[in-house]
Amino acid sequence: MSTRGLPAKQFAGLPEAWQRQVYDLARFLRLKDADERCNGLLLGESALARNSITPDAAAALASL
Repeated sequence: MSTRGLPAKQFAGLPEAWQRQVYDLARFLRLKDADERCNGLLLGESALARNSITPDAAAALASL
């Protein structure tokens, strides 16, 4: 059974003020999900910065 159409049916019966609140909640959740995905990318950048070349590795590369 698909639940895709169920929110629209329930949404239509709500008072307008409640519809706006439901819409705002859905928008918030969508943006929150997008922010969490972006934060993972930012965490990856900080890990890359931490794993930079060590002085020993830099000296070994310089001797090549």
